[in-house]
Amino acid sequence: MSVLSVYSVALPEVPSKMLIDPQDVAATLAEMGVRYEQRELAGGLRPGASEAEVRAEYGALLQGVAAELQLPAETVISLERGSEQAAELNARFANEQTLGGEHAWLFLGGRALVSLHADGAVFAFLGERGDLLVVPKGVAHWVSLGEEPHCLAVRLAPEGVVAEETGETIAGRFLGWSIIAEY
Repeated sequence: MSVLSVYSVALPEVPSKMLIDPQDVAATLAEMGVRYEQRELAGGLRPGASEAEVRAEYGALLQGVAAELQLPAETVISLERGSEQAAELNARFANEQTLGGEHAWLFLGGRALVSLHADGAVFAFLGERGDLLVVPKGVAHWVSLGEEPHCLAVRLAPEGVVAEETGETIAGRFLGWSIIAEY
């Protein structure tokens, strides 16, 4: 089940609210300009699938979402537990960063935590299969794949747009993926 935990920056240990109802999650994220929806997914690829397998299974879906959102660049993240890439990918997304364009996360399997920082709050979204999260240009965020990543997701972004770290150390002050996943 997908979970949205909302924290005050001043109190990172305890969420002020936790939401599991998709409509409540969508309404809360919409207040900051983030779009959330659930997509029906056919197929059953699991985390750890190759990029070629992902494109073979979900190519039409990915092309449709990329065209709909006008986000042509795709990064496939496919990690099963024990993956050698886990530390590298966790480090890549661990620090607060922004993108110079809208971007999206489409979850195809497993889970990951996308934390969004705006207006003195952190919105920690634990995404799962079928979740689509569309993040506006410039929204500060970081992503945690967990200590034992089990995630199959695609990040869609404008061609040539590179993430820029904000220099803030806020990400380290908030609960990680494993704690939120227990809820």
